[in-house]
Amino acid sequence: MSKGKIAAVVAIVVLVVLAGILWIRDRAGEEASQPMVAEVTPAPEPTPTPSPFSGISLAGSDVAVRETVSGLTTAPEWVRWLAHDDLVRRFVASVNLVAKGRSPRSQLGFLRPRTPFRVVERDGAVYVDPASWHRYDTVVSVVTSIDPARAATLYREIHPLLDEAYREISQPGARFDDLLAKAVQHLLETPIPESSPELVEKVVTWRYADPALEGLSDAQRQLLRLGPENARKVQDWLRAFMHALESDPSAASSN
Repeated sequence: MSKGKIAAVVAIVVLVVLAGILWIRDRAGEEASQPMVAEVTPAPEPTPTPSPFSGISLAGSDVAVRETVSGLTTAPEWVRWLAHDDLVRRFVASVNLVAKGRSPRSQLGFLRPRTPFRVVERDGAVYVDPASWHRYDTVVSVVTSIDPARAATLYREIHPLLDEAYREISQPGARFDDLLAKAVQHLLETPIPESSPELVEKVVTWRYADPALEGLSDAQRQLLRLGPENARKVQDWLRAFMHALESDPSAASSN
């Protein structure tokens, strides 16, 4: 288990977005007593609200993305995270790594904790120092302050850009929705220990003494680094987000 790395799960929520527009039409009918069809002028269709991403290229989408998702939370850290460039590609690449069981640290290095990873020794054994879990309190607080239903709605707004970015790194016919579901499910399957797990020292890093924990993917071990309480909060948020996404009638991908 490497020291001082970022929390993999933050990638799932850095860029969530979208909503569909309901089209309403009034249709004229025939009156049985009339020999001719009554001509009725249809009510005008409501003017749809333009998508903030209409006519915006993937390469030039950062400004629109920031404006759209900046209001998801009032946490100042959220605004700082969004200040980085190439947000859509960064998010897609991060989700892709998590879906493969890998850590997205290469994409989200700016989330690296400032304080070092620490351990404690008890009865001749080494354990994770619970103080190390608090290094991620701010990250988890920002993530869980976002309303999952609103995040799911906004996710659909940015969806075309997400698919475009995913096509750059995926096989033909692959869908970003499927990738996101796989990444989230992978994190939700992470077993969360009830207490601080025992560690075994490697050359310059630590590994879990429990083979079941050490055998988890890099992304899942990163989630464990949040600590039991924080990890469960994130899993609960992800469940709520996916439930909102699946419950939205506009959620079906057009691909």
